[in-house]
Amino acid sequence: MTIYDIARIAGVSASTVSRVLNGRPGISAETRNRILSITQASGFELSEAARGLAKKSSMLIGILVSDIRNQHYTNGAYVMVEEFQKNGYCSIILNTGSDDESRVNAVRMLASRRVDGAVFIGSSFSSESMASAVATYMPSTPIVMENGVLTLDNVYSVIADDEGGLRAAVDYLYGKGRRHFSYVNANDTPSNRMKREGVEGAIAAHGLECRFLECEDSFDGGYEATNRILSEGRTDAILYSMDILAAGGVRALSDHGISVPDDVAVFGVDNSIYSVISRPSISSVDTNLSRMSSQCVRTLEDAMSGRPAEKMAELPYELVIRESTPR
Repeated sequence: MTIYDIARIAGVSASTVSRVLNGRPGISAETRNRILSITQASGFELSEAARGLAKKSSMLIGILVSDIRNQHYTNGAYVMVEEFQKNGYCSIILNTGSDDESRVNAVRMLASRRVDGAVFIGSSFSSESMASAVATYMPSTPIVMENGVLTLDNVYSVIADDEGGLRAAVDYLYGKGRRHFSYVNANDTPSNRMKREGVEGAIAAHGLECRFLECEDSFDGGYEATNRILSEGRTDAILYSMDILAAGGVRALSDHGISVPDDVAVFGVDNSIYSVISRPSISSVDTNLSRMSSQCVRTLEDAMSGRPAEKMAELPYELVIRESTPR
């Protein structure tokens, strides 16, 4: 059955049926009830595509992720998809990779599908090429950056206090008597730069020095970086920019017969499943991913509906203390 069949049975125009099904005003209660009775009796449902056309909306949300294998990103995307779905939106998730051409192409693809809004997950999207792509292909589409920033009128940001979280982690370990620090980072992103600044600031405030190492963003990367630290001299505290690096670090320390946390304390970031299943379990800076993702949804829905939307929201961190650090 179509809206034309319903219109014929109800003795009204198809446009009147459409107005009733889309909740538009200006229809008498008698006519509205007659049309709704017919649709209920026939089991008719207006498709989301048709509803979207009536509202001049695609009911589509685009979500960009640089690496869908990264559980931290996919957990955030999951929260968003679930919450958008509650309000009738279908989400399109694109894995962009890390090169500029692929990311620009992803923006172009979202524009071609006329999404109502988009979320870019991760600070790696905070680049000049992405700003140019958005300005070119999606200049008026509301976009929210999760833990990233693009200085465009139609772009909003929900960010984590990465700098404050790492500063607090160093302060915590210092308070437990640790004085020989190392920091392991993977990927040069705005978020990771802020983490390093937090470490540097706290180390300087305590009059100490810290070794800084770069590695691949993997368990093996953390493992190898920790081996290098152990070969270069004394350390009693190692911080890692991601929990999965810290998990590799804990394994390396164990393989060297080093006790965690008695000999070396370990701190990660993200409060992910890796920090929980590691043995010993890993203390971590929780950047409140679930809350951040929910805030992205609320901000985007406000912007799409024309309601006032917060241009930039910074969410607080929390130190989750587990077995890898002294209590």
